[in-house]
Amino acid sequence: MTRFVYEERTNAGVMKALGYTKQDATKQFVIFGICSGGIGSLLGVLLGTYGIPYILCSSLMANMTMPIPELKFNWTIVVIAVLLSLSCTVMPVLAIVHREFKTNAAQLLLPKPPSNSSRILLERVKFIWKRMSFIQKFTARNIFRYKKRMLMTIFGVIGSVALLCAGLRILSSVNDIEGRQFGDLIKYDVVVTKSEEITNDEQIKLDKILKSSGVTRYEDVYIKQLSQQIKGVDDEQDITIMATSKKSFAPLIDIKTKALHNSITLPKNGVVITEKLAKLLGVSKGDTFILNKGGKTYTVRVSEIAEMYAGHYIFVSDDYYSQVWGETPAANSYLVKVNEKSDIANVVSKFTNLEGVKGVAHNLNIIEQIHGVSKSLLTVMFVLTIMSTLLAIVILYNLTNINMVERVREISTVKVLGFLNKEATMYLYRETIVLSIVGIGLGLISGKILHDFIIAYVAPSHVMFTPNIDLWTYIVPSGAVIGVLCVLCVYLNRMIRKLNMLDALKSFD
Repeated sequence: MTRFVYEERTNAGVMKALGYTKQDATKQFVIFGICSGGIGSLLGVLLGTYGIPYILCSSLMANMTMPIPELKFNWTIVVIAVLLSLSCTVMPVLAIVHREFKTNAAQLLLPKPPSNSSRILLERVKFIWKRMSFIQKFTARNIFRYKKRMLMTIFGVIGSVALLCAGLRILSSVNDIEGRQFGDLIKYDVVVTKSEEITNDEQIKLDKILKSSGVTRYEDVYIKQLSQQIKGVDDEQDITIMATSKKSFAPLIDIKTKALHNSITLPKNGVVITEKLAKLLGVSKGDTFILNKGGKTYTVRVSEIAEMYAGHYIFVSDDYYSQVWGETPAANSYLVKVNEKSDIANVVSKFTNLEGVKGVAHNLNIIEQIHGVSKSLLTVMFVLTIMSTLLAIVILYNLTNINMVERVREISTVKVLGFLNKEATMYLYRETIVLSIVGIGLGLISGKILHDFIIAYVAPSHVMFTPNIDLWTYIVPSGAVIGVLCVLCVYLNRMIRKLNMLDALKSFD
């Protein structure tokens, strides 16, 4: 909008010389702003109300039995969005016109003089400034010479990179849950719970299946399920208490610390709780918390905090369990590892048919849910990638055009002085490259902050996303912006090749 006003500066001067008032000249700019902002708002409202939500809901709810939510028109949101859009296209015009059109008609008929260059802070750092070449010094001065363009470039690139980086990091966090949770930490496939009054014959049948060729390994443990109301959390949380007489649950459960990924042995005077549960309870290593069971309260000491991404677990030795709960835990369940993942359903069916088995649980359902979420997020990421890339293209393309139009005489001058087309292109585009690199760096940092904020509120109370972030979540956003820069650099070079230097220099006063 600023460039539009400056391009119409001469025409406005002619109108003023012919007797038109400032209000008459302002109308054309306001009408243009209202029309462009109105059309953009209309398309944005339709796309934001029906287009993108339909794609996201269809993807995220593809594996659910629930119907796709009905998309309703929200007038409050629409009015706010339209007002913000129109304010961005109209208010700057009013401010610029009010400032520029204070001058007389003769001054408006002249081209707008270029911004004055001035000393910058970097010049005071002598040991750096002395080692910079002439072109580098010139680029540094020009960056701060056009401050609005500098801020537009930096914030535009930050927004694009931050959105894409945050989305990719969320996708990486969800994808890593399956590998970490059900590959490195939990290595059993099935949990078999015995009946409380199992007979000898039923136990023999159960042991026969446990020792069959379809089962690789099994361990007997004590498992107790309880629901706990935690302060600050709306729903009751299901907590699984596992006790054993051994030093650990290895090899079927590898309890590890989050920071160093070291295996943890069960402490004698405390329990090991999972990280998400520790966050909800607000406890750390060495603290105590209270569990409620059957109207009784039990004070439990935290000795270690373990890495775990799905579910709440408390791992305890038999001795400490007896000390806190006042009863000796007798093994009532089996952790079972199956030879092949494809045989899990068959093995589960065998256990289910036994009368001495109270319940059977397996990890396939959770793994399939994670797969479904990951697949849905791919579609979401596709939409987010397109929107982020379009944002970068629009911002950088507009700035490249503005740079070229406003500095066409400057480029013509350096070409007359002997600059080649490539040199003239880099003379102009080097500033955009530097500012974009700054924007990429700040965008990656902002993307990490946005990612951490989103997963803190989006993750369910019993799920924690993995902190391991792949390198590609940084490379893809950076590469997208760099790719746009390369394409626009070629475009700018073609414009400079076609530049008619004589026509551009005619307007010199």
